[in-house]
Amino acid sequence: MGNCRNLAFVAALAALTSGAAQAAPVQWETSAGGNDHWYEVVFGSFSWDTANTAATSSTHLGETGYLASITSALEQTFINSLNPNNARAWLGGTDAAIEGIWEWTSGEAFAYSNWYSGEPNNYYGEDHLVGWWVGDQWNDWDRSNLSSAYIVEYDVGVAPIPLPAGLPLVLGALGLLGFASRRRKAS
Repeated sequence: MGNCRNLAFVAALAALTSGAAQAAPVQWETSAGGNDHWYEVVFGSFSWDTANTAATSSTHLGETGYLASITSALEQTFINSLNPNNARAWLGGTDAAIEGIWEWTSGEAFAYSNWYSGEPNNYYGEDHLVGWWVGDQWNDWDRSNLSSAYIVEYDVGVAPIPLPAGLPLVLGALGLLGFASRRRKAS
């Protein structure tokens, strides 16, 4: 009986620890010099394509995610705090469209970089950005290589206040009452 319980415990533990592991998204607040975006680190083993598909399939607070765009040294420092062991992680940078012209998949300007010395070097056609290559520095890497993480960014702006479900019906009824009232006065 004890062995069955131990086996069940081990099976449950294996199920919980298999696959990707991730922490809840963390907001980089403007009060801390941030942009109010949310960031999530997902650990596992991922090609760039797998990471990009997973990131763009993720949602947080109603917003779709994307592989992170690091646009300043402050943002790099903030994201470093979410990746304290410097796990090699895919970011949303690529020069696949035009070699040497790096772009963020988010469309943000690629004005900041943190390349490791000698990078990017397009070694055997590398076109995708991996962070934490050495310390927190970046490298261009082949999209089929496996990183141990990827970073998702969510640009969660001010969400509109949702209308109560019955409000359109109430407004419609009030409109009909006003119309009927005018018709009675006209007769």
